[in-house]
Amino acid sequence: GIYLDEGSSYVTVEKNVVYNTDKECFHLHYGSHNTVRNNLFFGGDHSCVRISKEEEHDQALFEQNAVVTDRAPIYGFVKSPEKLKTRRNLLWSTKNNPTILWIDDVGKEYTLEAWQKKFHNDHYSRIVALHDMGIVIDDIKDFCLDCFRG
Repeated sequence: GIYLDEGSSYVTVEKNVVYNTDKECFHLHYGSHNTVRNNLFFGGDHSCVRISKEEEHDQALFEQNAVVTDRAPIYGFVKSPEKLKTRRNLLWSTKNNPTILWIDDVGKEYTLEAWQKKFHNDHYSRIVALHDMGIVIDDIKDFCLDCFRG
């Protein structure tokens, strides 16, 4: 996956395809004002996106990404996702229905609707079916983009 190390700030992560990783597709240790935009993330056993050390300022903007997971929640955090600003993402889980965005430290699961209500964040993201994203998938580790089929 993509990992931004300690104190990474003002970094733009853009136009990547990340899949079949041992850990998260995107992991920010800590930092500020990073932008993660227009990526295609296929996660597996771990959350697709993680911030491991929370700070008082905005740490990242996560926008216009397509995120697919098969078991894990979309986002993974130490305590709270409030320092990750999210908007206009397409989200899907192949195994969880409904798609789980985050599980808090006491085990409460947050769907997109619960996430939006609790954090007043991400009102333009949506849960979509894979075929609506142009993705054909038999297994999370074996996929193709419909637009590239001949």
